Amino acid sequence: MSATVPDQSPWSTRQIGQWSVLTGVGVALMSVAWNAASRELRFADMLGWLELSLAGLLLTGLANVGWYLGARRAVVRLRSALMANVAPAPVAAVTEAGSLPVSADPMRRYHRPGCQLVLGRAVNAESRDAHEAAGRVPCGMCRP
Repeated sequence: MSATVPDQSPWSTRQIGQWSVLTGVGVALMSVAWNAASRELRFADMLGWLELSLAGLLLTGLANVGWYLGARRAVVRLRSALMANVAPAPVAAVTEAGSLPVSADPMRRYHRPGCQLVLGRAVNAESRDAHEAAGRVPCGMCRP
């Protein structure tokens, strides 16, 4: 059984058009304001143009936030569709009872001896208390 994968584009043609128009208008407002403010000699006369420029900046910012949120929603939909039929990964095999967690000096986390993140590395086995005293936290993958 296969999952239905949504369309690859995170944005519809309508959303792309809206983003283009809002961004274009915002950039035009900032350009007009900059050009007009550059002709003024007194700062007080520039304030109106500054407000227009800030309105343009706000408009382009809102357009880009909408653009980002649209992409984020598409990623969530795609991930949900892809993960619909995937079984959860098995928890790392538990090593023999009573084995001590392992880590090495540069590591910030301690692990089970069979954790994929420490296989093939030179590690030292110590008690949990010793690891925590060294400032290490448990691995989020093997959860020792």
